[in-house]
Order: sequence, then structure tokens, then C-alpha cells
Amino acid sequence: MSASWHFVCSRLIGVLVWYVCFVWAQPDFIPLSGTLPPTLSKGDAPYLVTDYLVVEQGNHTIVEKGVVFLFKNFTGITVNGSIRVEGTEEEPVVFTSENDTIYNPSSTLEPAPFDWDGISISEGEMENVFTHCIIEYSLFGIKSLSPKLTLKKCVFKDNGNADVAIEGEKLPVISPYSYAEGKALVIPDSTKTATDADQGVIQEESIPESKPELVLEEPEKERRKKREKKVSLAPAEPRKKGRAGKVLLRLSGVLAACGGGAFGVKEHLDYLDAKATFDDINEFDDEDKLKYTSEDWEREKQHANDHMTKMVVFYGIGAVGLSLFVISFTF
Repeated sequence: MSASWHFVCSRLIGVLVWYVCFVWAQPDFIPLSGTLPPTLSKGDAPYLVTDYLVVEQGNHTIVEKGVVFLFKNFTGITVNGSIRVEGTEEEPVVFTSENDTIYNPSSTLEPAPFDWDGISISEGEMENVFTHCIIEYSLFGIKSLSPKLTLKKCVFKDNGNADVAIEGEKLPVISPYSYAEGKALVIPDSTKTATDADQGVIQEESIPESKPELVLEEPEKERRKKREKKVSLAPAEPRKKGRAGKVLLRLSGVLAACGGGAFGVKEHLDYLDAKATFDDINEFDDEDKLKYTSEDWEREKQHANDHMTKMVVFYGIGAVGLSLFVISFTF
């Protein structure tokens, strides 16, 4: 093989290695869109919302503690049924932009207001509850056409048009923020700084002893009965992704694609050289009859066929590896 072909092969392999490293360095998210399941649990990675999420009419969705939603532009949540967000002080539920570098360190853009639409709640008699959640960088935060909304210790940050709007009325919000239907707002102690809230830290509220607790919770026993009933009638929650198996499949695909492709290119070039030599021998003239024998013809023919067979095998391995790599992203 000539030096120029060696140069081309080395450059091709370098490009393949760069591409694989670039793809491999991308963060691993769990894509999410469409109808929300009855229960959404914390995954092995943040959920990347690629299209609008919907709680269908008559359905009930529970979002468990620690769940992180990263929303792409022009996406959000529409609640036609009811939703209960069950974050905790240690593990709040986060609704934020895909550009939020706290949860997506690889983002090359800074998060900003209007990055995603927000959470829209339709009219209805079903209760919607948000406990210990963070909503940031959206267009309108929470927009509810129903007064049956309970917020408890929620943090709102850098939402473009509003943080909370109920039945068309924008409410003044100081994080952390609590609200219950028909009750006054609970404002945190003025001695606490806004810096902690801006950083997504949910603080304890300062509530005078003379004031009753504003968040009206159902008795735990009744709430559990309702939850068990709804979950039992709904389809089973999808299984969490097997991260270890997916990584192994992806790595195997990368190695097979790179190795098969590189060796396939090498055997392809060797086959072209061997085929050219065989074609020279195959042109019989008086000079070639004295220069080559039938053994030379058979040897060069076999040499070309060997390289062609190896080329097909290696290209096949590369194609299988590329298929495995692509398939690993569908799980």
C-alpha cells in the first residue's frame, strides 16, 4: 500500500475516534414525552422532556421526590386530570430548562426565562398539590384555571411572565412559597435572604403561632386508599432503564464499528492492489507468457479473493457494531 493510502487511512481512523469520543461524552438523559404514568419515580438520570407532557382527563399522576425534569424549548406540562408532586426538603422535584448547567453540566447555553412554557392546569374539581418543588426558567411557572391548587414550600426563579397565576390572576410570590385555596399566602421571615432561595434551597417558613397551617392535607389513610385504587386501575409503570446493560451494548457497538470499519478500509485497499496485479497477469501477450506462469495467476487470484473476503467480513462487523450503537439509544 502506498504512503498516501496509509495517510488517508490514519486520518479516517482519527476522525472515527474523535466522533466516538464526542458522542460518548454526551450526557445520558431519559427522554420523556406524551401521557404521564400514574407514578413517576426518580430515574438514573434527569428526564429530558422532548415534547409536551400530559395528565389525561380523569387520570392522576404522582411525581415522587428527587425527580428532575429538563424541558426543551416550547415544551411543558398540561394537567387535564390531577397531579401530586411529592418532593421533600432534601430531595425536591425540579422543573427547569435543559440549559440549566446545575443539572446539565454539558450545556453550552446559559438558562434564561422563557426557555420552556411552564405547567398549565385545566379547570376541574380534582385537587392539584405541589410540595417542595423548584420551578425555574419557564414562561409562566404554574398557570391554573382551577382554584383547587395547593403549594407548599415551592421555589420559583427566573420565570418570564409570572410565577403563579390562578384563574387569570397573577399572584405575588416570595420563595419559598405556600398557598391553599381560599387561604392567605405564607411569606417567609424577612430576616432570611433571597440568595438562598435563588440558589434553589428550600427554607423553613416562619409562621406565627396564632395562624393555622394553610396547607390542608387529606387524612393519610384516605389518601393512601385513593392512591392505591388509581394505581391499580392504571397500566404498570414502565421499567427503569438498565444503565449498565445499555452502556455495555453501546461500548460493544463502538468498538465493533470502529474496528470493523478501520480493518474493512485496510482490506479494501489491499484488495484493490491485489486486483490490479491480477488484472495485469490476466492480460496475456507474448511478453507476459515468458514472465508469468499459471501458478502466478492462481496465486494472485487467490490473494485478491482473500482480501475481498476479509473486506466483506470486517465491513459486516462494522455495520453490526454501528447498529448496536444506534439501538442502545432507543432503550
